[in-house]
Amino acid sequence: MTHETTSCGVAALVLLAYTGLFVAWGAYALWDIGVRKGDFALLSAVSYAIPVLSTLTSSIVLGVPPAWRVWAGIVMVTAGAVLCRLATGESGPTAAGQCPKSPVQNAAMPN
Repeated sequence: MTHETTSCGVAALVLLAYTGLFVAWGAYALWDIGVRKGDFALLSAVSYAIPVLSTLTSSIVLGVPPAWRVWAGIVMVTAGAVLCRLATGESGPTAAGQCPKSPVQNAAMPN
């Protein structure tokens, strides 16, 4: 049995630290702003697109065509998002073009 050893230089460690500290922190900060100031119903619905978009982006960047399993996964994620939308009883944006507030938002923000 052979063991593989890997070595990484300073540049790789700096890139890893940058990714861990700044990119992850930035994503968390933007998510926090979206939850606090944005429309939570819309934010949760859009979050279903993250695995789909990241998979398709990876496929394009790496030059690997998506297999049928990827497309099946995309269909399942989309179906899950639709089922969640139907389960909340919301039919879509209101006449003003905004998603209705959730019961939690209504209780937290009295008129």
